[in-house]
Amino acid sequence: MSKLKLISIVIFVCLLVLTVELIASSKPHKNDNQYELLKEYRFTQEEMNFIINYQIDPEKIKPYLQFETFRVYNFFFYENIRTKYQLSYLETINTYNFPNYYNYDTIPTLAIFTNTPLVLVNKHFFLLKSYYPKNLVNVNTRNITYIKRPNEEMYLQKEALENFDKLYQEAKNEGFELVIFSGFRPYHKQQELYYETFGMDNSISAKPGHSEHQTGLAIDVSTLKHGLTDYFALSQEYLWLEKNAYRFGYILRYPKDKEHITGYQFEPWHFRYVGVEHAKIIYEQNLTLEEYLFKTFELK
Repeated sequence: MSKLKLISIVIFVCLLVLTVELIASSKPHKNDNQYELLKEYRFTQEEMNFIINYQIDPEKIKPYLQFETFRVYNFFFYENIRTKYQLSYLETINTYNFPNYYNYDTIPTLAIFTNTPLVLVNKHFFLLKSYYPKNLVNVNTRNITYIKRPNEEMYLQKEALENFDKLYQEAKNEGFELVIFSGFRPYHKQQELYYETFGMDNSISAKPGHSEHQTGLAIDVSTLKHGLTDYFALSQEYLWLEKNAYRFGYILRYPKDKEHITGYQFEPWHFRYVGVEHAKIIYEQNLTLEEYLFKTFELK
């Protein structure tokens, strides 16, 4: 046999072996134990093939299975995000699903957790023009001091009003006279303020649909002396609110040094009802509503 022919045969055999290996690698490398484990997790056949083909350890997938929006085909994207930014598995899922969660210069997204005390409304998440909260109650049904305006009533959601009433009475018993300046504000009223009163200044007023006042869960509260100014932050009333509001389910919505997260400058008068249980955690961990939701719940 000639040397040239021998070389040709060797090359052919090598190519054949390589071809066989490539064909084999395109099929699932079935490991019985691994396969049974995947079946236990209720993956589809296609998903199991994907996991086995890419030799993904099922144990590394396991922490993600608790999340409804988890998709096995995104596994490598999830892991890249998690390891790069040192995030929890929940934060990883939320980052993948809402990459612009903290980016207020992108296309707005419909509000999440609507019809709950945790509804998120900010410069990125918005409410529809037609959104109108249920269970609105007139503030005048309670013995609370509030600003009365001509041809205008003030409302809050029932639960928010009931809890603010408790807050108000305790503050009053300690010598603090609080005043509500604003409560529920419908879309059309916010539209009027934004375009006519504040001249579309985003630093002063929220765009229509992006105001928390449309939820019926937000209040602007201060004193007659200080009004809605930064001077309120220097008052004893504010200091009392800052330390006690959470006990009644309210949080300081736009705290100092969190502007890059909330999108708004510090507003000592703007408080938001989220419920006692949630407010306690937010207060104790020094979080904003955005941070709390992102770290605690799967965002969908």
